[in-house]
Amino acid sequence: MKLFNLRKTCESNPAQWEATNEVGENVYIRYRFDRLTVHCPFNPNNESNYQAFMDAQILDMSQVHDDEYRGVMATSEMLALTGYEEEYRKEE
Repeated sequence: MKLFNLRKTCESNPAQWEATNEVGENVYIRYRFDRLTVHCPFNPNNESNYQAFMDAQILDMSQVHDDEYRGVMATSEMLALTGYEEEYRKEE
């Protein structure tokens, strides 16, 4: 899934981000207690969003992410773990 207007809204406990997807729907991503969750509107007509919803709704990070506080994650790591891409819209 491509994320537009990605911004980190909290650094830790939970680390969280807000963005919009390709069709302008809001996406909320949160990491806390070894769980990386993705919340976005369930829309089976948007294939990319639907697949992201199914693949990454909840990811268990306890075995792949080393964080003693279980709520700190860099944006670059979140993107790498989810496979999402940060995109920038060109100004018209």
